[in-house]
Amino acid sequence: MASIYETQLAAAKISHNSKQLQTLMATNREKIDRNTVQLAAVTRGSIPGQRATREVQQASAAMKKAISMLEELQNETARYIKESRGA
Repeated sequence: MASIYETQLAAAKISHNSKQLQTLMATNREKIDRNTVQLAAVTRGSIPGQRATREVQQASAAMKKAISMLEELQNETARYIKESRGA
């Protein structure tokens, strides 16, 4: 069984990594959203283009959901660290 220190260290690493991933995904989300708008403008009226636009929109929605889940994980990790320190 891991010591409290090892558990806190692992939780801190998870929190740090999730913050980095969240930042990266947020940056890419802006690019994806912008590309979705551009793709929709270029492919308007084209069935394959509409399908591609829909797929990009679905990917963007999935990324937004992942960011939300990461935020929840960060909050839970921070709460766990605080509780494990007895604060």
